[in-house]
Parts: sequence; C-alpha cells; structure tokens
Amino acid sequence: MEKKIYIEGTERGSLFIKKEGMYTVLHGEISSDGELMRLYLHGGGEILPLGLMEPKGEKAVFRKRYSKMEMQKFPKKIEKALAVPYNQSPPVPEKSEKPKPQIIKIPEPQRKSEYWKEENGSLFYICDEGRFLALPAELRKKIPGLRLKKYKNRQYMLFRY
Repeated sequence: MEKKIYIEGTERGSLFIKKEGMYTVLHGEISSDGELMRLYLHGGGEILPLGLMEPKGEKAVFRKRYSKMEMQKFPKKIEKALAVPYNQSPPVPEKSEKPKPQIIKIPEPQRKSEYWKEENGSLFYICDEGRFLALPAELRKKIPGLRLKKYKNRQYMLFRY
C-alpha cells in the first residue's frame, strides 16, 4: 500500500506499507534539504507519531518494522502521512462532524424492594441486596451470620445465589 507524505499541504514523497513475514514494514522517502523531520500518520481523526526521518543526501528516509501487536495502535484507516520539521508540533487533526449516537434510556421495570419467587422447584428471596436461595430451616438455636426469613408461616435459611 502506498500513502503520500505531505509537508505543509504539499505532496513531497511516499510511504510504503508492506508485509514481511510476521512484521509490517513502513518505508518512506521525501525530498529534503537536510532538515531533520518527524513522520506522523493521520487517520480516523487522530495523529500517530512514527519517528524521525534520517537525512540521506537530498532525501530523508524512514524505515521501521512493526509487530502485529504494535500495529494495533495504528488508525484503522490511514488517510495520509505528514512530515513536520523536528522543532514544530504536528497540526491538530480535523474532527469529522459525525452525529453522535443517541443514547436511549430504557426505564427499568418497577419491582418491589423484596419478594419471593418459585423457580424450577426452588424458592428464591429477591431483594435490593441480591438473589438468595431459600432452604427450609428447622433450627433449635440461631447461628450467627445466618439469615432467616419467614414465608407462608415457615422459616427459611437464605444463601446468596
């Protein structure tokens, strides 16, 4: 794949993106007068810095290999490459005017703060704290930490479910 490299809005070179085994290689060249340049990728409303371009005679060259994991931080769609003098910052990316998706709030169903529910032969106690499995309790003394609740004139032990 080939992308054009721009300096201050004018096309000055090309950036080649190709696969080499497990890596992706980026190789770019621009015509230069020996000035130190930084290379950036522009795409998806963001700018990603790649690194310095090495001056070689009348050209500046960039070559780097990236792993699959490193390529994940790259924009999904690369629009262009930008070369900026070393002592300057890159231009601010233009935000596309896409409408933001509307968030529709679905009202939660109103339910009692606590209720009992029979499901597949089991009895559950449901309250603001969560859902509890209820087992019949025929205890002589109360055990510390055990939750007991009465339902239809019968005592039940509650276990978080």
